[in-house]
Amino acid sequence: MPKGGTQPLKAQAKKETLGSDIRMGLGLEPKSPSFRARSAVSRKKHEEMLERSRRNEKKREKRRSKRPSAQMLFEQEKAAKLAEERAEGQKKRKAFEKKRGEETARRRRLLMNI
Repeated sequence: MPKGGTQPLKAQAKKETLGSDIRMGLGLEPKSPSFRARSAVSRKKHEEMLERSRRNEKKREKRRSKRPSAQMLFEQEKAAKLAEERAEGQKKRKAFEKKRGEETARRRRLLMNI
């Protein structure tokens, strides 16, 4: 047995694994100081990454051209075609109803004259 006196400490210290970290995160085990330190470092890195991502997104928005994409053009053409078909259908429906109304009126006049 070595004479350093650190052997009992090593025996008491648990090796922290992913499973123990998850249990500590869920509150099933008491949080160790190393877990708290690693969590703080992870949080800080994550916040820095998000901030860099936000800055990069702003730069990308500035660089984007105002020209519409192919998808946007396709959707605009599709919407225009649909509007045109709708207007044409409404015209046909109005013509049909007008013709039908005239036929009904003609029949009524005939029946009333009898």
